[in-house]
Amino acid sequence: FYPVILLIIAILYLSTLGVPSWMLQELQNRILMRDFVVDAEAAKVDVLRGLVLEDVKLYRKRVVGPAAVQAGRIVLEPNVFNFRKPEHWIRKVAVRDGVFLPDMFWAQDTAPGTGAGTPRRLDVELENCRLYGVEIKKLSMVLETGGVGFRCDDMAGVLRNENLEGSFSGTLEYDAGRQLCRGHVETLLNLHLLIPVLEAWDMPYTAELIGRFDFGDAPPRCRADFRKTFDDAGEFHMAADVSLENVAYRGVEVMTADGGVNIALTPTNSIVTVGPLTITRRDGIVKGSLTVDAQAEVVHFDGESTIDPKALTRMIGILGNGAMDPWRFEGPVSMTARGYSSYRSYSNVAFEASFEGRNVGIGPFLAQDCAFTMEMEGATGTVSDIRGRIYGGEFDGRVAFEMPPWDSTNDIACAVELRVADASLEKVMKSLTNEKRE
Repeated sequence: FYPVILLIIAILYLSTLGVPSWMLQELQNRILMRDFVVDAEAAKVDVLRGLVLEDVKLYRKRVVGPAAVQAGRIVLEPNVFNFRKPEHWIRKVAVRDGVFLPDMFWAQDTAPGTGAGTPRRLDVELENCRLYGVEIKKLSMVLETGGVGFRCDDMAGVLRNENLEGSFSGTLEYDAGRQLCRGHVETLLNLHLLIPVLEAWDMPYTAELIGRFDFGDAPPRCRADFRKTFDDAGEFHMAADVSLENVAYRGVEVMTADGGVNIALTPTNSIVTVGPLTITRRDGIVKGSLTVDAQAEVVHFDGESTIDPKALTRMIGILGNGAMDPWRFEGPVSMTARGYSSYRSYSNVAFEASFEGRNVGIGPFLAQDCAFTMEMEGATGTVSDIRGRIYGGEFDGRVAFEMPPWDSTNDIACAVELRVADASLEKVMKSLTNEKRE
C-alpha cells in the first residue's frame, strides 16, 4: 500500500513542480540516440501523455554548429512494457513549435562513429513546426532508425506558408553513409509552397519555373519519386506526374494540364523536362513536350496545337517584343512547332513551324483562310509557302524578318513579297480605311 502512495505522490510532484535537474539529466541520458544529444531546459510528467520536455534542443554528435532541432515542447510517450530497455522505452514522440535545420541532420561527422545504431521504431507527430521557412502544420509518420540512416513510412501531413496550405503523403529514406535522401510523395498543394525549399536546395531555375504559374483555387495533384544527395555535388533528380486544373502559366489561362515532369540538377546544370504533356483550353488543345536547359538558357520544344498562337508563343517564351501583336486569330487554327529558343536573347534560337487557320488577320487585313511554314535562326526568320484566300481572291508569297535586339523597343524589320489575285479592291480599301468588313 505504501509503495502505491509514494508512487502517486511522486507523480503529483513531477507533474506539478516538474522534474528536478538531477533527474532531468538522468532522463536525458536514457534517451539514447546514436547521432544526437538531447538538451532540455525543463521537464514534467503528464499522466496521460508521458514525459514533457520544454525548450528542447537536439544537437548532432561530433558536429560543431547550432542545434539540428529546436522545439518549444517535445512529448515522449513511454512504452511501459520496455521501460527497462533504454533503447526501446520511448514509443511515440510529439514535437510542438519546432524549427528543423536539415543541414545539421545531413552534416558529415568530423569524427564519425563506427558500427550501426540500435534499430528502433517510433511513432512521430509534428505540429506547428518549420522547415526551410515552410510551416508543417501537422505531420504523422512511423520512424525507423538503425544502420547508418533512417526511414519514414506512412507520412501524412499538411504544409502551410502565409495564405497557402496543402496536404502530402509518402515515404522518405536517408542513407548517412552515402549522404543520400530519396523518397516518394503524393501532394495536393499549391507548388508555390515548395519554392523556399527549392531555393534552399539551390534550385533557382526550378523555383522560377514554378513561379510562372498561378494555381488559383485548385491545387495541382502530383506523384513524384526523388533523390537528393547532400555531399559536395548536391545532385537532385525527380520524376513526377502532375495534373492541373484552372491554372495560368505566364498569364495564359489553362483549363487542364496533365504530364510528366523530370528534373535533373547537377553542380553544372539544371534541366527540367515536361512531357508528354496535354494542355486543354477553351480554344483548343496542345500536345507535346518541352525541356528547359538552365545552363544554356534555352527551351527545347516539340508539339502540335489548336489554341490561339498568341497564347502558345507566350507560354513557350518565343516571338516576344510585340512580334505577335499585329496578328489576329478569329477562327480555328492548327499548328506544329519544333526546335529551341533562348529565353533571354536571340543568340541561341532555331525552330520551324507550320500553320493553318481560318479568319486570320494581320494589321487591317483579314483572310478567309491562311497557311504557311516558318523557320527562325537567331534573330532572323522566314515565313514561306504563304497561301490563302482573302476578299474573294487568292494570295501567296513569303516574308523575311529581323528581330530587334532582345531588350530593344525598335520595330521588327520586314521584307514582304506578296501576290494577290482576283481580290475585291473595294473590300481592301474598306479595310485600309477602317470601315466595316463584309
